[in-house]
Amino acid sequence: MRLRKIVEKIGMAALSVPKTAYVNFKYLPFKTAIRFPICVAYHVRIEEFDRTDIRIDADQVKTGMIRFGLSKGSFYKGGKSLLHLNGGQIRFKGKAAVCGGFAIVVDHGKIEIGDHFFSNANLLLNCSNGIEIGDQVLLGWNCSLLDGNGHEVISGTPKIKGESGKRISIGSHVWLAAESVMLNGSSVSDGNIVSYGSVVHGEFKQKHSLIAGNPAKAVKENID
Repeated sequence: MRLRKIVEKIGMAALSVPKTAYVNFKYLPFKTAIRFPICVAYHVRIEEFDRTDIRIDADQVKTGMIRFGLSKGSFYKGGKSLLHLNGGQIRFKGKAAVCGGFAIVVDHGKIEIGDHFFSNANLLLNCSNGIEIGDQVLLGWNCSLLDGNGHEVISGTPKIKGESGKRISIGSHVWLAAESVMLNGSSVSDGNIVSYGSVVHGEFKQKHSLIAGNPAKAVKENID
């Protein structure tokens, strides 16, 4: 079994070389690209419209420090992953790994991802405004980060520019358990845990708390 896993990893790496090279040399400066810091699995579908600015602002740039789809993770549903690039910016501050089945949509928004970020399988991240993620953040499977409403809602009053979408902010040392959802305008401070299946739509400025429910509320304090 161990040998089989080793062979699978080698096969995945070999098949992913063309797509990995394409992303690095198209989106990064040459001196950074030749280190191949971004690895993209062969099955990841890349949709490109307006050019997206991808940056790595880390103390050291190492090969394979940012990985998209190379691991299936837990409860992987199968199928291709999606990287939809339509303007905006993605900024990495260190190591990051996103397991298979993800859909990352950048639609003129700005994503900032801190060091040692990990997302389990089937992440849905839709950014048309801004999503900021701190260091040492863990996302369980089937998590969703949605910083916009997706459609306009007509309520009989004139639409105010920008009211349909607000930023999402996640502090450092945060764990979003499986099936968690963060909606536009929501924030979670350092050291918090968002419980399984919670829907966060609001600001949680307190630290080291357990946040749970739909709509989510702080239900316990002084956790780590």
